[in-house]
Amino acid sequence: MASEVLMIVAWTIPLYALSTFLIKSYHSQKNMKVPLRAALLSLLVNLVCSLTLMSAYGVIGLAWANLLAALAQFIFLYCKNPDLSWPSLLRNNQICLPKIFTAACGMFFSIQLIRVFFDTATNKLESLLQLSVFILVGAFVYFLVLMLLKFPLTGGKHLLSVISKN
Repeated sequence: MASEVLMIVAWTIPLYALSTFLIKSYHSQKNMKVPLRAALLSLLVNLVCSLTLMSAYGVIGLAWANLLAALAQFIFLYCKNPDLSWPSLLRNNQICLPKIFTAACGMFFSIQLIRVFFDTATNKLESLLQLSVFILVGAFVYFLVLMLLKFPLTGGKHLLSVISKN
């Protein structure tokens, strides 16, 4: 069950990353109202969806509620920013949505793949170890894909160039 939750959470990571980037852009403009409203919207969506989905789907419903709240927050922040356009999300700049989406897909599919081999836990200790493997592999694949795609870091450099210089 934890691996199913992780697969849903894998899709929330890019949304939270993009939202964090947008929130920082609002803070740099000294505009605190939009991020506050986005946070309240996210809280409301999460609360309503959690209460609705939890009864039918349990912890999986909570993961979906978190995903929907993150999506609502990102869309709200994005729509309220007059300087952004859809093409700006696709360009190879600081947001670079295709690279983030590709890394999330890599994380999702890596967890799916290792579930085939490691979904054999029979007790709580084995479940904990199995979950740890899923988390470590998912995080490793996510950052590996970002590194291989030359995801831009601060100053326009990418992680692979920083590592290769050291």
